Amino acid sequence: MLESQFFTASPDLLFLDSTWGNSTHCHQLGTICQKKFISIPVTGVTQALAIAKGKSPTTDVYFAPAAFQTNLNRTSVNATGACCFWADIDVGAEKALNAKGYATLEKAHAAIASFCTAAAIPMPTHVVSTGGGFHIYWVVDKFVGKKLWKHLAQQLKDLARSLNFLADPSRTSDIASLMRLPGTLNHKYVPARPVLLLSAANEPINLCVFADAITAAHDRLIDSVSKPSGCSIGKSSCSRSKLDLLEVILKHVNPDCNYDDWFIVGAVIFNETGGSEAGYTLYDEWSCQGHKYRGQKETKRKWGSMNPNHHHPVRIGSLKAIVETCGHDWQHIICIAEFDCAEGMEVSE
Repeated sequence: MLESQFFTASPDLLFLDSTWGNSTHCHQLGTICQKKFISIPVTGVTQALAIAKGKSPTTDVYFAPAAFQTNLNRTSVNATGACCFWADIDVGAEKALNAKGYATLEKAHAAIASFCTAAAIPMPTHVVSTGGGFHIYWVVDKFVGKKLWKHLAQQLKDLARSLNFLADPSRTSDIASLMRLPGTLNHKYVPARPVLLLSAANEPINLCVFADAITAAHDRLIDSVSKPSGCSIGKSSCSRSKLDLLEVILKHVNPDCNYDDWFIVGAVIFNETGGSEAGYTLYDEWSCQGHKYRGQKETKRKWGSMNPNHHHPVRIGSLKAIVETCGHDWQHIICIAEFDCAEGMEVSE
């Protein structure tokens, strides 16, 4: 994971291209002046690297992995989301003594791999040597809205604590973080040490794969201990959670579908909501959006014909073929829907 690789273009350029992605939001660098961080808005990767090249010989240069609504400030309130997640691992005898890092680079290296293996999450896509430790990044293939980013980052932070992975907890879940930029110098040391991109994956991680892995690990290692069983999004016996999830999925299903699919949708809603009145309301409200809708008399008749004791009740997974027939990616929709209905979370395309 930490071996240097060959690049056809500047590794620093590729690094920012990957971590910032194709975001059209604002981006920022940061420097230190009189022990205070100074934000420097930039219009893109080229300008950012030019500024970093000019300032790095005399001062530390950082970059914010997240994107921002405006150039006015680098705050969590102003942040819109990010294309990656990150962790900061310190190395040094004092850090190890205080359980805030690892004694050697080799031990830190091993800890990264051990953490990902134990949690069963993807290995980092990018590893940066900061001169005093490592910054690691999980770059994903879609821009992640702030609410979803914070949710997943908090779960990542919880996992690190649970598995005794000594990453800086304040950095992992701080969307407004500044991180060291590869190609610059770390002036905390004399002489200054280079900040180097040690490895970079060829492709980003599929967001749904990453989110599923983080959530599964959190459910397995943390939620199963701290919460009653059956309360996770997408697996909950709570009809409200299922209803929210179904409502999001049905936005991608044409209510003018054929009769068989229309019946399956109704059966799924019935079984997942326990035949509740709220479930019927969802079925009717979805149906009435189509030109084939014949009124509540028909939907009530069909709802009343459902068997609550069926030996093989159809479940949410039965909607997969219907959603895909409508031209949508089932995995992507489920990934987004589960988080979107959790706390009003969002993810941008």
